[in-house]
Amino acid sequence: MVTKWGHYITSLLLTAFFLLSAMSCSDRSGHIRSALAAADSLMMTQPQAALDTLMSIDSSDAGKLSRADKAFYTLLHTEAEYKCYLPVAENTAIAEAADYYRRKGPEDRLARALIMQGAVFSERSDPERAMLAYKEAEPLLEHSDDLEQLGLLHTRIGDG
Repeated sequence: MVTKWGHYITSLLLTAFFLLSAMSCSDRSGHIRSALAAADSLMMTQPQAALDTLMSIDSSDAGKLSRADKAFYTLLHTEAEYKCYLPVAENTAIAEAADYYRRKGPEDRLARALIMQGAVFSERSDPERAMLAYKEAEPLLEHSDDLEQLGLLHTRIGDG
């Protein structure tokens, strides 16, 4: 029963997203920002739907993103692939996203980027660099209200 409701909600969100996308075809940056917001809202509960939403962004449009939008796109894409059990070891762009968030903020996105950077290092069989990324993210999450992310981070640190 819960699964049926989850699929219904996901379908409703994706339908709304695509309708908004169709209405704003002339406003590509608005379309991209809507897609990023939709993917972010789906990430924790429906990572495959988040990945599908990100894949709807045309690659030529993704290349024209502002630095802020590119960092967010990279973060979300890396998270979605990781949560869908796709390999992220070859991902080098997440380091650029983490550097962007170190300079510009916000801290919650920096923490998420650092966690994904740690996941990349972990998949590369580099546990020392993974642990450094996780430990850099830890104080940022301790000051946030995101206890779920903090718990997941502590699990990764414990596994390291």
